[in-house]
Amino acid sequence: MALSFWEHTKAELRLMAGAFVGPWLLTMLGVGLVYACVWLFGDAPPEAAEDPELPGNAVMVPLAFGYGAVVGFWPGVVAGGLRVSWKLTGPWTLVPLLLIPLALAAALYLASGLLARQGMAVLDAAALAAADHDWALSAIGKAAHAGPVVLVIGLPLLIFDLGSIAVQPEVLWALAILVLTFVLVIAAALVPTSLVSVVVMLRAYLLRLRERSDARNLEAEPA
Repeated sequence: MALSFWEHTKAELRLMAGAFVGPWLLTMLGVGLVYACVWLFGDAPPEAAEDPELPGNAVMVPLAFGYGAVVGFWPGVVAGGLRVSWKLTGPWTLVPLLLIPLALAAALYLASGLLARQGMAVLDAAALAAADHDWALSAIGKAAHAGPVVLVIGLPLLIFDLGSIAVQPEVLWALAILVLTFVLVIAAALVPTSLVSVVVMLRAYLLRLRERSDARNLEAEPA
């Protein structure tokens, strides 16, 4: 007797959960242990050893482990996701992992000259705007010889001057062209490779899903 759609769905969800939880927990556990070992066996600063109010290892090691486990949460999610993908599609999981980075690297390499020219256009526009800019920083004058204390006044003025140059129309236009060019280069590499990856992995998943469904139906048949 064939299993129902809902029974197949529950079986797939159990398969995904089982594939995800192990790598996820192991990654968090591993990162937590690394942090705990670093605290336990690492070189503590001299002031830490002399501070009687600092909690001992009985407190700090579990805290370091907990902090490391929190840090390892998202790496664990990535590890679990990769394990789920491998469980569902097999070696075809490597297609996006290899294809997309290679396509991005190739696109950036091929467009490096264009991006460099656009970047120089931004710098040229900023230089022209700076040449016509009335620098507020110049108001400091001879006070610049007062030493580092003048930075309290000079640094905000410099930031104001640079901001004024950055919002000039010609600078903004050149920057917008640079950003648009970069986005188009990334999209030209990312969109087709992502579509190819989705099609390949979806086909692999459906083929494996059919095999798993047939196997479950055979197991459900009465002896």
